[in-house]
Amino acid sequence: MLPTAARAIDSGGLPERPSFRALAVDLDGTLARAGRPSEEVLTRLATVRQQGCRLVLVTGRIIAELKRVFADVEEHFDRIAAENGAVLAAAGHHRPLAPPVEDRVRGALASRGAPFRRGAVILVGSARDEVCAAEEIRRLGLDHQLVRNRGELMIIPAGASKGRGLLEALAEIGVSRHDTLAVGDAENDLSLLRPCAVGAAVANAVESLRRQADLVLSAENGSGVLELLDGPVFWGTQVLHPARWHVTVGRGADGKPVQISSSRLNVLISGPTGAGKSYVAGLLAEQLIQAAYTVLVIDPEGDYEALRAIPGVVTLGHESLPDAERIVEMLHHRFGSVIVDLSTGEDERKALYPIAPLLHAHRLQTGLPHWVLIDEAHDLFGAGGALLHVADPATKGYLLVTYHPELLDNRVLADIDVEILLPGSTAPASLPLPEPSLLEALAHAGHGHALVLTKTDASLVALADRQTSHLRHWHKYIAGRLPPDKQFYFREQSGSPTGIAAGNLIELHRELDRCAQNTVRHHAIGHDFSRWVRDVFADEALASEMADIEAQVVDSADAAAGAEQARAALMDAVQRHYLE
Repeated sequence: MLPTAARAIDSGGLPERPSFRALAVDLDGTLARAGRPSEEVLTRLATVRQQGCRLVLVTGRIIAELKRVFADVEEHFDRIAAENGAVLAAAGHHRPLAPPVEDRVRGALASRGAPFRRGAVILVGSARDEVCAAEEIRRLGLDHQLVRNRGELMIIPAGASKGRGLLEALAEIGVSRHDTLAVGDAENDLSLLRPCAVGAAVANAVESLRRQADLVLSAENGSGVLELLDGPVFWGTQVLHPARWHVTVGRGADGKPVQISSSRLNVLISGPTGAGKSYVAGLLAEQLIQAAYTVLVIDPEGDYEALRAIPGVVTLGHESLPDAERIVEMLHHRFGSVIVDLSTGEDERKALYPIAPLLHAHRLQTGLPHWVLIDEAHDLFGAGGALLHVADPATKGYLLVTYHPELLDNRVLADIDVEILLPGSTAPASLPLPEPSLLEALAHAGHGHALVLTKTDASLVALADRQTSHLRHWHKYIAGRLPPDKQFYFREQSGSPTGIAAGNLIELHRELDRCAQNTVRHHAIGHDFSRWVRDVFADEALASEMADIEAQVVDSADAAAGAEQARAALMDAVQRHYLE
């Protein structure tokens, strides 16, 4: 769907800070031909560091050998992942990330005329001895891997890699992989580029790395790194959408997956009540969370409770709104995701307003959360909304859900990159519709389908299955207090009010248990219970079951017995759907 190639952005001038919060860079063949980088490169790296970008050196070199050619290396980087990511170093402290390769491997290879140098964890020798090394490791029955680095060969414990070393370094400095740009040149840099938001290769990189890189620079070695640091991708005036970072919306008419980029864009999901907006938002959110993006969910109705089943997700709120500092703390803890549950009522939602500026400031400072999912987005991004004057949609990463897209501010609509329309939608709110007949096709396809629009394309899709369950408005249905015009008012057989009202399903269950028999019969004959559940909660499954129960009352020859059977069956239906 969304092009994976670069697309230019009108920046209106050079941004104040780099688009990435960390730069992961290889040494030999990347920063320098061999050994210490030039003073020009080191000066440029120092400037980038001052501008807020953390620096991680990821090298295959043994620490002692590295310091012989680059004695002050630790002064120039926030972390060093040495020995192909098997050792993490900072400020004179070295931490092995894997058990060392056994000495008997080195001895066996030396006896065959294949000398290897020892590091804290790995062994390093010549790539000419690859066959010999493979034979000895197999003979000794060890779980080691052989990794080539141009003319050298490294023997490394299984699981150790530049990618793993980088992730450990990023965890220590508090930067996400999705805010990191990596650059390298050799075979062992494949694992370095893969986990990062964008991976680049200098011009002298081996062919295998050039094929896998998201960006291939035109200059070699340190000059290539300077090209990168002065270029549009690093500064965010050109955005890349690597194919490996995507979420799946569903399948198109041809049966192929319809996917959108998982970073650096805004998504709008719109449609009438009950059309499946929160299902689609949850579908995208669960994939983002599982891909290690940090997601903040503003959940007015308790629709996203099921996302808690994903490791690293916590729910705050529901009974009382947490303060902003608590939300920020949880967002930054191991890059976890947070659901702010506001389903207890209107007062809690208004209490979010003073929190919004602090959350936005934290996002600008740290990049977290990567995504902000806002249900009923017209409340926060409409006229007078709490986020309208403190959040800038141009920073991207907003997933907006609304049944009133026409109420969104025009500045918000102008920054939408993908719009997902659900059945019942009359027109897109922000993006052009290539063919009006697509809305008819969407209406005909019905529930479980959506129309996915980008600025250049449109696809009718059958929605993918969610991995987490989906239960709409769970908290609101059970315990939240509905406004007076949405409550269920019990009436006597004559139609006169009893003075009793149910503001949620707990209260409906309780009043069904104790209301008069003729009251149950009156509402069942009028199909009032099923109509209320369908119109107010849009729960078609429960409404259909209630309608079947009500129909049996109408057909019952014994009015009293029919009413009592309906009472028990209705209470059981509510219990099974929501209260168990």
